[in-house]
Order: sequence, then C-alpha cells, then structure tokens
Amino acid sequence: MPNDHWLEDYQVQKILLVDDEVAICENLRAFFEDYGYQVTLAHNGRDGLEAFHAAPPDLVILDLHMPVMSGHTMLTSIAASHPEIPKLIISGVGLISEAMQTISEGAWDFISKPLNDLDVLLHKIKLLQEKASLLRQNRLYQEHLEQLVEQKTGAVKILNLQLMDTQKELVSKLSDVIETRSKETGNHVRRVADISRLLALAYGLDVEQAELLRMASPLHDVGKIGIPDAVLNKPGKLSAEEFELIKTHTTIGFRMLDNSTQPIIKAGAIIARQHHERWDGSGYPLGLKGEEIHIFGRITCLADNYDALRQKRHYKDAWSREETLDYILANSASFFEPGLVTILAAHINEVEDILRTYLQPEAVV
Repeated sequence: MPNDHWLEDYQVQKILLVDDEVAICENLRAFFEDYGYQVTLAHNGRDGLEAFHAAPPDLVILDLHMPVMSGHTMLTSIAASHPEIPKLIISGVGLISEAMQTISEGAWDFISKPLNDLDVLLHKIKLLQEKASLLRQNRLYQEHLEQLVEQKTGAVKILNLQLMDTQKELVSKLSDVIETRSKETGNHVRRVADISRLLALAYGLDVEQAELLRMASPLHDVGKIGIPDAVLNKPGKLSAEEFELIKTHTTIGFRMLDNSTQPIIKAGAIIARQHHERWDGSGYPLGLKGEEIHIFGRITCLADNYDALRQKRHYKDAWSREETLDYILANSASFFEPGLVTILAAHINEVEDILRTYLQPEAVV
C-alpha cells in the first residue's frame, strides 16, 4: 500500500480572490482570515493569473467582469492547466446563461452578488473541498494501482478487488454529497440502487450486471455538483432557462465520469447521461429512443422516478403508492419501457419493501 499521505483529504488553506471591487476584496479577506485562511488578492484577470502561477492556491474565488482581463479568460486558462483546483465564480450579473457558460469553462460552482450571507461562502468551500478530496483520492489511487500492476502483474486480481471496494466507497460518499446539496437524504440513492437491482434481475440481466447497476446507479445525479444552489433548490416552478440549466447535470455528470477505466465509474457515466432519456425519444440530453437507451439508463430512469414521486421533496408532497403506479402505467411506452413497467407492477410489493427499508419521516407508507 502507498504511504498514508494519499488518503489525506484535500484542504483549502490558501485562497486566491480576484475581483475588481476593492471594498469587497478587503471585506472578504478579513472574513476569511478570521477563519484561518490565507488570502491573496488581485483586482483583474491578468494580475490574478500571475498570482495563480506564482503560488497556486487551494481555491480560486473569481469575479467575471473585470478590466484588463476578464474572469472568463482567466478561468479558461487555469482550468486547462489545473483542473483539480476548485474554482468558485461570484458575479453581480447573476444570469443563468452566464452560469452555464462558466461551468463549461471549468468552474466548479457559481454564486451571485450581493453576498448577503457570508456563511454561504463557508458552506460552498466545504462542499468544494469534499468534492476535491473525492476526485483526488480516486485519481491518486488509480495512479498507484497502475504502478503496482506494472511491477507485479500477478497481483492484478487482488488489486482490482481493492479498487472495487474503493470505488464503492467513493460512489457512496460522492452520492451523499450530492443528496446533501439537493436537500435530500442519501436514502434516495440507496432506494434507487436496490430497486434498480431488483428490476435488472427480473428483466433477465445476470447477477454480475445487476450488481454493477446497483453500485453505479447512485451516480445518476452526480452532475448536480455543477448546478447553482439557487436553481437546484428553488422551491417554485423553474423558468425555461433554469430548466435548461438543470438538464445540463446529465452531461456534466457524464464528463466527470467518462474518462475512468473502472467498471463502476464507467457504468455511472452511462447512467448519469441517459437516466432522463425517454422510451419515445422525447427525453434529454441526446433524444435517444427505445433500445438506443442503455438498459442501465432505462432501469435507473424508472427506479428514480418511482422513488422521487413516492417521497416528499421541497417542491412537492409525497404521492401514494396507487397514484405513483397509475402515473408509471399511464406513461408506459412514452417515458418508460413497457416491459420494465410490467415488471415493476408485478414486483410492486418488493419495491415498496425497499422503500420501507430506508424509511424517511415524510414518506408515504
């Protein structure tokens, strides 16, 4: 095994704050320094870029609209050279379209000015730190395994088992982070996982594939890391522009996971991108139809929808078993594969047993 340092969590100690509003910079520096952070200030993108390369920080907090060099240009540059460093965007414009643009440029999260509640910033830093820790541990562990495989090819089987355990742990932790951001409990992903395995076995998948689906399905909403809190947890109806932003969690999740060579993460990438595709082709992001949708995506879609409807969320009350099943049956052959809907209806008591296993106070029983 490697030295213990590879297991150490990512720690944010040094913050680079880049904003042309001097008063905001000074106030934020005083606030962060009270909490023990070391803060470097810059007031335009060019100076920020120079400060970044002179002493790479643990976190970049970056305004977008600045003289000399914009935040967009600086963000694109540092994201290309240091994708592993968290980047938090603050902007006084607050347009959803601009938030979407910064995510494509490499931002990890976005928050709008004015910053009325500075405790929100501390919470953002905690979430970004957790995400960086998980990604760092996964990358370092994979690098370590590759070195060991080169040295000792005879130990490949054992190492793969160790990696599988590590993947399970990382998936569990990352899923819990996403559920916390969405103000839901981690029990949602556990219920979706078990329902997915049940449906997979009844559909005819072998035990190995059904178990792979169970382990990977909790990653279906991992891309919500890239969705701003104001949209992700909006209590009312989303605007058309906000809904388009929410839809990007499918492609964000896919990009996060797609480069992995590990089975659980690879399966998670497929599920993240395809769990909102619909049987009739009206889903997103690819508009896939019928069996063009991977079976993992089709099963997770049905399991996710059934559990989501049965639970209370910040934007709706819980549905009853009868209401939920009626909805699923009504959308057979449009949203959901008819064969899977038939299986769900036939195994509805077992599905409900899974819900009761991970019971929440707000659940309908």
